Amino acid sequence: MVEAATAHIRGDRDADAAVLLTEPALESFYARHGWEHVPELVVSTNECGSLQEEAGFPMMLFVSAAANAARTIFHAHPLVLPGNEW
Repeated sequence: MVEAATAHIRGDRDADAAVLLTEPALESFYARHGWEHVPELVVSTNECGSLQEEAGFPMMLFVSAAANAARTIFHAHPLVLPGNEW
């Protein structure tokens, strides 16, 4: 399933990057499919005007050249998602 989902994301011409939150014990499993642990990444949702930090071990899949070029941004700035999008 992870292989198929990763292939689907890579094949999406509009995709720049993808994020998932997992458990540390699964890092090598996802890494085999091209996902990378981004230890500094903080994923938050903005629900009802209040930031809520999401729990989990953050991993990313960098798909486009633009995402690869902006890779360091994900190490330095939080990723805030609209509440309904997450």
